[in-house]
Amino acid sequence: MIVGTPDDPAQAGVVFTAREKALVELLAAGHTDASAARRLGVSPRTVSYTLQSLMDRLAVENRFQLGLALGTLGATETADGSAAEPDVAQDRPPDSIDEGE
Repeated sequence: MIVGTPDDPAQAGVVFTAREKALVELLAAGHTDASAARRLGVSPRTVSYTLQSLMDRLAVENRFQLGLALGTLGATETADGSAAEPDVAQDRPPDSIDEGE
């Protein structure tokens, strides 16, 4: 996928892998690194490495700056312009789910 600025999508030319795009969408929807890793079927370490790779490619120093850069590029929106809500019950470890739910 090639992501450009919102005004000119063809201009910026930052290429994201399918995993990077899926991770960005999950994190933008409010997932933690751990819940995003579970959803993607990867380890939390892979999530960290993927984020570091994005930070290096976009020349930013921290996750806040990464979020700003990705937002500017329009990379935090899904194809239909929305973001999926995290499934909190599914993303919690089984022992933390209350019996009353």
